[in-house]
Amino acid sequence: MKENRTVSILHDTESNLSSIIFNCSQLLYILNTNTEKDFLTIGGELQTILGESTIISEAALSASRLVNSAELNENMVRIREMFDAISEHFGLLQKRLRESSDALTGVLTSVAAAEIPLPSFRRIVKHLSILGISAKIENARLTTGDNSFFALAEDVEKLSHIIAEKSEGIQAGLAALGASINMTLQRINVLRDTQHGRTRNTLDNIRGILGTLSEKRALSSVTTNGLVTKSEGIGAALSKVVSSLQFHDITRQQIEHVAVTLDEIGQMDHATEKDSQIVAGLIARVGQLQSNQLVSAREELVSAVRRVIHELGVISNTTSAMSGETKALLGGTNDRGTSFLNELTTSLSSVVTFLQENEDTNRRLFEALQLVSRTTGEISEFATHIEDIGEEIELIALNARIKAAHSDEKGAALSVIAEAIARLSEGTRTLTTGLTVVLKDICSSTDGMKAAEDGHDKESGNTRGIQELAEEAEGLMAAARRSDEHVSSLLDSLERRTVHLTEAIDKTNRNITVHIKADKEIGEILKKLNSLIESSRSGSFHEENSRIREYLDGLADRYTMQQERHIHSHIVETVDTSIDKKSPETDVDSLGDNIELF
Repeated sequence: MKENRTVSILHDTESNLSSIIFNCSQLLYILNTNTEKDFLTIGGELQTILGESTIISEAALSASRLVNSAELNENMVRIREMFDAISEHFGLLQKRLRESSDALTGVLTSVAAAEIPLPSFRRIVKHLSILGISAKIENARLTTGDNSFFALAEDVEKLSHIIAEKSEGIQAGLAALGASINMTLQRINVLRDTQHGRTRNTLDNIRGILGTLSEKRALSSVTTNGLVTKSEGIGAALSKVVSSLQFHDITRQQIEHVAVTLDEIGQMDHATEKDSQIVAGLIARVGQLQSNQLVSAREELVSAVRRVIHELGVISNTTSAMSGETKALLGGTNDRGTSFLNELTTSLSSVVTFLQENEDTNRRLFEALQLVSRTTGEISEFATHIEDIGEEIELIALNARIKAAHSDEKGAALSVIAEAIARLSEGTRTLTTGLTVVLKDICSSTDGMKAAEDGHDKESGNTRGIQELAEEAEGLMAAARRSDEHVSSLLDSLERRTVHLTEAIDKTNRNITVHIKADKEIGEILKKLNSLIESSRSGSFHEENSRIREYLDGLADRYTMQQERHIHSHIVETVDTSIDKKSPETDVDSLGDNIELF
């Protein structure tokens, strides 16, 4: 009775079973086609992204090579050496200015000392003039008719005029000498106290800039090397993701095997009640196997796609971090590196200007020394003339004494005048001797400064050498600036590309919904299939088990993956054990329990 009721149910649902099983197979075929299209689209996008990552890797490598360029590093070392040489030259100039200032101050002191006896010369001139007049008066009082004292008085007056003229020449020369020295000292002091301090600060700043620039280049080297490593890692990770998409071929084959099996069952001939019973048995048992295969395929596909999404998320984070590092490096290199070089160029120009001004001051110093030497020579000539005049006055005084001695008592006054003239002669010679000593000191100081100038020129080089050094430094800094601009251009492109790559990865990731659709569609198919399996279990009989076993054994030859064989093995063994040890009614319940385990 029970068998007849089962046969009746099978006849009533035969059309419905075939339709459902066929519909399930067709839905699986459509699912495979659609997922293949989705995966091809994803693969195409990832290939584009992979190509972009290759360009990024090349840009990062180019930037790293530029930053680590041996030529650029050598240029920076050479620039440092040049600034060290300029700084050393500046130190020598600093010493030179200090020594020149001290020497000129000493000369100025000597000039002031030389001016001290000049009023005494004026007094001597005045006294000589008075004595000449007195001699003329006394000569007129004599009745001897001897006019020799008159002639002597004329000579004294004439010599007093010469002394006055020469002393005025000395005074004018000393005034000109003092003015020249003061002007040169003022220029030296301005250069030393104002521009010199500014230039010293500039050179100190240059050293700081070179140190900071070296640190930034070292940091840039580390960062660009890190960018190369990251970009290569991104490329490798993307290649791995692209390769991992091949899992779809595996799951597609697994789904296709299920679809083919269901299609075969759905197209089986149901001409007799026995055939219908066999089909029902196949649906109940083979369908359960395919349900498990389909669950496995769904889980594999969904988990694999989620792994792809996760890996792309990790890659996106890496590219985003790389973008941030590039942007930071771009700021450090472009905004500061190039500006540092510009600042170095400006500072170098400032230092060279100072050195040129210093050389101009040295030229003026040399001219001042020449003037000192020339004026000192002229003053020495004046002093020599005055000294000679003193000797002539002494001769006149001697003659006056002699004439006064030959005169009678009326010539006593002339004898006094002669003695006064002799004293003035001695005073004149004393003054000229002191003045000569001072002038010799001035000449000695001047000669020493000239010798020091020659020594400094040999030791520190000349303006042309410094200018050539500065021009070479400017050329090297221009080359470094061009290199920095090239690096900045590469980094700017790299930063834009990494941002674009991050956006492209994120967009691709957001658009990956194939696993969601596949999970949903397979779930709906499983609902239909499992419902069909439950409806078909009551129609499976022990005596038809051999036909089902043969079909199950044939399915095993279709499998291409170990996972399929593993599932098949577990399900078939469960079916065999259930049928051998239990009645047909118990068999269905046992199969259902075991299904939950898989």
